[in-house]
Amino acid sequence: MPSNTITTIVAMVAMVESLPDTAQLQVAEHLRHYIQDLQDEARWDHLFKTTQPQLIAAARRAKREIAEGKAVPLNYRSHAPRGNASSDALRRVGATDSVRLG
Repeated sequence: MPSNTITTIVAMVAMVESLPDTAQLQVAEHLRHYIQDLQDEARWDHLFKTTQPQLIAAARRAKREIAEGKAVPLNYRSHAPRGNASSDALRRVGATDSVRLG
């Protein structure tokens, strides 16, 4: 770890230590969640990068199947689960059109 990073962390620890115990616990919990979010983002970025070729291949296959007439438009009314906001919104707008790939 670079020395300027260590210096920054030491300064932040000193700042946290100056707070009351309850505030220190809040800061620690906040940092724990923040670091977990950063780790999750890093995992998603890695997964996205490693699956990019498969996603491209799937999109090309879908476009080809649409062009060949093998694709069937998705009927949202018959496939959406009932009783939730998303399915209700789809029914209100009459979403039964096929999804088009760009």
